[in-house]
Amino acid sequence: MNFTPNSDTFRTTDISGAINIPDPIGFTIDEAFGYVKSRPGDRISPATAYDSYDLAVTGRGAKPFTPATRASATPASISITVLEIGQGSATFSIDTMLPGAFKANGNAKPHEFEQSAEFSAGDTENIDPISVS
Repeated sequence: MNFTPNSDTFRTTDISGAINIPDPIGFTIDEAFGYVKSRPGDRISPATAYDSYDLAVTGRGAKPFTPATRASATPASISITVLEIGQGSATFSIDTMLPGAFKANGNAKPHEFEQSAEFSAGDTENIDPISVS
C-alpha cells in the first residue's frame, strides 16, 4: 500500500533521557518566544529582539512508571524517536531539560501516564536546543 504525506501517521517508539517513558504513546514539544519592540524617534517599523524563551516537553505512556529523579536538578537531554509508517524514523533531540511534574489519569481508558520537563539554559543563552535527525 502506498502512503501519501497527508495520510501518513507517526508512532512514538522511544522517549528517554531526562525523562524515560516506557511504552510511549505520544509527546508534546511546546516552544515559546517573547519579544520586545523599539521604535526610536519617528521610525514606523520597530526593531525587534528576543525578550524571553521557554520550552516544555511532555512525554505520555501507556504503562505506569516511576518519575525521573528531580532532586539533583541536573539538566539532561531528551531523545524522542518517532516512526513514520512506511517511511522510516526521525529522532528529536532536546538539550538541557529539567524533569518536572508527573501525571497519571486512571479515570478513562486508555489509562495514561506522563511526565513533563522544562528547558534550563544554565549559564548560556542557548535558544536552539531542538534538533531533528
